[in-house]
Amino acid sequence: MVIPATFADAAARRLRELGLANRRWLAIHPGSGSPTKNWPAATLAALAQRLRGELGLAPVVVAGPADDLALSALLAHLPWAPVVLHNLPLVELAGLLMGAAGYLGNDSGPTHLAAMLDLPTLALFGPTDPAVWSPRGRRVRILHADPLADLEPDIVLGGIANLV
Repeated sequence: MVIPATFADAAARRLRELGLANRRWLAIHPGSGSPTKNWPAATLAALAQRLRGELGLAPVVVAGPADDLALSALLAHLPWAPVVLHNLPLVELAGLLMGAAGYLGNDSGPTHLAAMLDLPTLALFGPTDPAVWSPRGRRVRILHADPLADLEPDIVLGGIANLV
């Protein structure tokens, strides 16, 4: 997918403003269209801590208007305030994602966007069938557990480490 130059330039400026232009960061999307498709917020927060310490990746939270509950739950479990990209227009989000080292998310629209952008994408699937609904791309990996809470953080961290 090609991002128009004006959006790419704006994204580069915004990444500089956020202090992310020269850092390795991982986009994390805590939400989806249904809470049953979300990895537990406490587990995701613990993983975000490990991303910083073990992989040297700055977690950057991505959320849209339908993700307010998932976003609040995640932020409540984090001992620091991460960069949050909230309620951005799709083309602006796409431009910013192009600066990420990778992406971690549930079965959701932004996960499909990350895959379409050819980002290293780790998609977490629970009750929905990844054979039918998973994003497609050469740099997409799927982890599946039903219930999603059974998905072990070590497996997710390993999946990220193998992608980025």
